[in-house]
Amino acid sequence: MRIKDFHKVILLLATLLPVRDLVAQVDTIPSIELGVVIIPEIIYPDLSGSYIQRLDSAAKHHYFHRNLDALMAEAPSVYIKNYGLGGIATPAFRGTGAGHTQIYWEGIPLNASTLGLQDFSLVSSALIDKVELLYGGGSLIEGSGGLGGAITLANEKWDAKWKTGYRHKISQEIGSFSSFRTAYNANYAGQKLAGSTRFSYATAKNDFHFVNTAQAGSPEQRQSNAALRQFSFLQSITSRRGFYASIWAYDTDRQLPPTMLTRNNREKQRDRGIRTLAGWRSQVLGRYRLNLQGAYFSESMLYEHPIAQIYAPSSAERLAFRAKFHTKVAPGLQKISFQGASLRIVHDRAKTDGFPNSRQRTTATAAARASYQIAQKHGLSLLLREELIDQDWSPLLGYLGLGGTFLQNFQYQASFSRNYRQPTLNDRYWIPGGNPNLQPESSWSADANMRWQSSRQKRIQAEFRLGTFGNLVDNWILWLPGTGAIWSPENVNQVFARGLEAEMGLKKKHGPFQFDLIASWSWTQSQVQDAGSAHDPSLGKQLIYTPVHAGKAHINLRRGKNHLSYKHQFTGARFTTRDNSESVAGFSLGNLQMGRFFQTAHSILILEAGIDNLWNVAYQNIAWRAMPGRSFFLRLQWELNPGK
Repeated sequence: MRIKDFHKVILLLATLLPVRDLVAQVDTIPSIELGVVIIPEIIYPDLSGSYIQRLDSAAKHHYFHRNLDALMAEAPSVYIKNYGLGGIATPAFRGTGAGHTQIYWEGIPLNASTLGLQDFSLVSSALIDKVELLYGGGSLIEGSGGLGGAITLANEKWDAKWKTGYRHKISQEIGSFSSFRTAYNANYAGQKLAGSTRFSYATAKNDFHFVNTAQAGSPEQRQSNAALRQFSFLQSITSRRGFYASIWAYDTDRQLPPTMLTRNNREKQRDRGIRTLAGWRSQVLGRYRLNLQGAYFSESMLYEHPIAQIYAPSSAERLAFRAKFHTKVAPGLQKISFQGASLRIVHDRAKTDGFPNSRQRTTATAAARASYQIAQKHGLSLLLREELIDQDWSPLLGYLGLGGTFLQNFQYQASFSRNYRQPTLNDRYWIPGGNPNLQPESSWSADANMRWQSSRQKRIQAEFRLGTFGNLVDNWILWLPGTGAIWSPENVNQVFARGLEAEMGLKKKHGPFQFDLIASWSWTQSQVQDAGSAHDPSLGKQLIYTPVHAGKAHINLRRGKNHLSYKHQFTGARFTTRDNSESVAGFSLGNLQMGRFFQTAHSILILEAGIDNLWNVAYQNIAWRAMPGRSFFLRLQWELNPGK
């Protein structure tokens, strides 16, 4: 065995062996966070220096009928690359690509092994209880590859504080363009078992009118070939003894509309999948927490282009095992604390029309983390991660964070991390064009944040956050045209992404009125530093579809049982060519929503109406992809036993 590989073996073995807790960790070291509303709690107290957001229940209520792309559009420094109503939607953090955002469900990765990304338009918000955003190096707590960040999805587990009984939520929404959405959520809990049944169903024609600026005279046209039918279902059960299981199924059948430049080719795509997961979590010896999981995913996609006579099926399977060992946080004045370790093994197998045979890959990843308390309210966190992909070791990945509080209302955090991302199966094996000699992308990143939060006793509650980040990515993978017009991926770029972020939240109560304001702004420069050639036109230029400026604001006014909210979003211009010679214009959108609830002893009825794109703005998110103008919706929601 080579000496340089010795530390890798030790790290893998460490996750399999019982590790004695060195000393306890004081639970006063904060991780800065600011969600869609003001959030006081600390999500990962053992990961100092991390910037993590948890989207709250109020935000999820607004998007209960919608998919995750609509919900994620609320988050700062996250750009949703949306191809239109019902179309593909992928997220990108802090100037990185869609493949640099890792998505996890209960700790199991969701990103496809072929494309390396997750389409958020396939994830119904009604199926998920918890959504957390891990920015920058904080993504390493779940796994590698999140060069920009990671998003974790989870559902509630059995809790001794639960009230026995059941509660139901059913909601129906009708809207413009023949849109119908139904969502249902049933939760039930007994003395020993608890469970949840959820489903969502949506259909839409998406036949909106738009002005086609690509054609002479800019005629008004109706969107064609854009219909959607989508069904999602999730069943979960959990026991008091710590056993839990979930099954998640989805089936989306959608037409793919033409661009403003092309004719209707009657393209369509069908995505189907079943994801199953089972696990056990418990405390060991009263001081440790152990979580064991197993998962199996089976997913398929069928793309059809009748005119070109293309019929392209693909399928993928994922088998995963995860063990997580975590020490119980306890108060004290000890300096060093071992926080825990984890091991995850994922085996992927995929088959597409681009592979002559199915391709497989096995990834084993191990991590361990510890903390050092500098003072009562200041601490350091260290996280180390190592991966074995088939027979290749990753570099040693790590996160070092510093966080603390001062002057009571101020929090600070700073972190430095090393991350990397493996090429996808398509990158390496697609025929024609795949490149088996690709190197992994690697990154060094740093970020810092300062947060101020007013006292909870103040008449006006407020919080502000100012942050900055930098991320240097080497061996950026880019598909380029080669010999015979065949595109092939190459490690051609070094990209430096950096930026500033600002967020604020205000909450004021005056008589019967409650006023809330949430606003954020981000400035992101993500430029090519090294393109392999001094004459490359992309050198020093902004990455395509990466807005330099973006801002969001949400104003909410409540009086008794009535509420009125307005959301405004600004997205700056985005370049569409590598040399920045062409771009798509920036845009501002406003959404208005109003409603009233009616309450009885055991139920709540909510009636809401809304207007999307209130100002009827003509815009494009992706070049030459039509987007709808002003549209309307009406929503009726009924909740039985909502307090249980």
